Amino acid sequence: MRKFKVIALSVGGSNNKIYSSGETVNENNFPAGHADAKVKSKHLEEIKVEVTEDDIKAKAEAAAKVKAEADAKAKSEAEAKAKAEEDAQEETEEKTEEKPADTISDLLGASTESSPLDGKTHEDFTVKELKAFCDDKKIEYVAKATRKDLFKLLTSK
Repeated sequence: MRKFKVIALSVGGSNNKIYSSGETVNENNFPAGHADAKVKSKHLEEIKVEVTEDDIKAKAEAAAKVKAEADAKAKSEAEAKAKAEEDAQEETEEKTEEKPADTISDLLGASTESSPLDGKTHEDFTVKELKAFCDDKKIEYVAKATRKDLFKLLTSK
């Protein structure tokens, strides 16, 4: 969009708006084609806008900032969605009253050291916690395993 400086005492624009000498206006302030006519009649002087490297850098930085914010928002939304899906999966799992017959330490053949699973059921843990226990014990599991599945893996060894 082209810009102009008013060099006459005043100039009439669109919607009966009056612009005074020294004001900066743009071509949208006048009916189509009238800005060029006012330049020819020496009422307006076109302002040449130069784009500097600083302007280009500033625009690039602003665009990068907007992109980073959009990426962060998308990542946050994806994490929230994953958490919601995990919570929904945990809620839909069957609730059972099964308790381990022996302590997990006994089943795993551990020494006198107690396990964080002793005396608990799959309902006492999140999927994430059970996956961490499986990782510690180097027990392989499928990515979409439920709490109940992971707990059975841990107690069957």
